[in-house]
Amino acid sequence: MKKLLLIPVIFCTPAIYAAGLDYSIGASVSNASVKYEDDNGTTANETLVFPVRLFGELKMDKINKFQAGFRTFDFDIDATRQGDMGATFEGSQIDAGWLHQVRLGRYIKPWFGIGTRISFLDVTGRHRIDSEGFLIERYEPTSDTVIAAMVQGYYEWAIGRSGWYIDASVTYEAPISGDTLEGTGAGVGVKVEF
Repeated sequence: MKKLLLIPVIFCTPAIYAAGLDYSIGASVSNASVKYEDDNGTTANETLVFPVRLFGELKMDKINKFQAGFRTFDFDIDATRQGDMGATFEGSQIDAGWLHQVRLGRYIKPWFGIGTRISFLDVTGRHRIDSEGFLIERYEPTSDTVIAAMVQGYYEWAIGRSGWYIDASVTYEAPISGDTLEGTGAGVGVKVEF
């Protein structure tokens, strides 16, 4: 799958450059509070650090841009004695969104946007425990594709005139289809503009 995602980048980059469009590539990490729900139950909210997300941006004009990203993940959410389910989650996510810059002052110009995130999810070790911590039920492993709507706030700071930027973002995603993977997060990253 990773090789398939690199093919469009390799072939599209020269075309974008030749067309004179501004584009950038970067990487970010995020801290998120997530929760999972399926027919067998719900997990507790868990705060996690997500690994590196690789992303690209294409500026359509001075105040609109398109952003797409990819990351893999592997995390556990523990079962609680209050009846919340526990499980191990592995998979990958791709996302795409439109961002619009809003001028709030001479130097304050955040970006706000909407988009979609698709999670390819393998869930194993789903289980419940009782109030004393003993296993009461175990469920079969499952795989699902979760489609979520995403709302994002984003701000970037230029590092001099080098073409490098530091960015910060806040996101909220709500499931549209599939078993639900829902959460809010905040991230920081670095990118270079071409």
